[in-house]
Amino acid sequence: MTEVPSTFILLRGFYVPDEFWPAFEYTGEARYVFIYWTPVGDEAMFGDGRCSGDANWRAYLMLIEFPPNMQAICEHMPRWALGASDADPTHCLVIDRQEHDTYLALWAEGSKFVNEQWPPQPRIELTPEELNRVNEAFLAAIEQMNAEAVTIDWQALMEEDAQRLQVLKFALELRSAKRG
Repeated sequence: MTEVPSTFILLRGFYVPDEFWPAFEYTGEARYVFIYWTPVGDEAMFGDGRCSGDANWRAYLMLIEFPPNMQAICEHMPRWALGASDADPTHCLVIDRQEHDTYLALWAEGSKFVNEQWPPQPRIELTPEELNRVNEAFLAAIEQMNAEAVTIDWQALMEEDAQRLQVLKFALELRSAKRG
């Protein structure tokens, strides 16, 4: 892995506790993850070079709006540069989960950087028959997921989400108490 590009701005004092990741609902293994807000669906988003998607917006806002974090961002640019309900992001946060550093980067540069943390994957070529089997397996998996969705205990999921957010809030408040 190459070094973090010199164009990235290290956000001194920006704190990402380990408790953020389960609350944010990121379960990947990547060292570098970039996060931002998109007006499409008004969602918090992540990317790690292997997968990307939306995440828990409440955890994102809790992290971004934590006063020392907001101050670290706003020393360099307005908060909406990370995206807003009515604005595409121009920038993103690139988080080094190993060193616990957070960088501010242009969105395209942040995306490129996290994509390059992985070795190149070989190109896979499938015959029409193999592609058919993959498609059938995919459709069967979707059907299974739809069947299981009926049996999900949504109340329990919401309670687990609320608990993860409380743990994140406590970790951020504990940091404030130690600093103050």
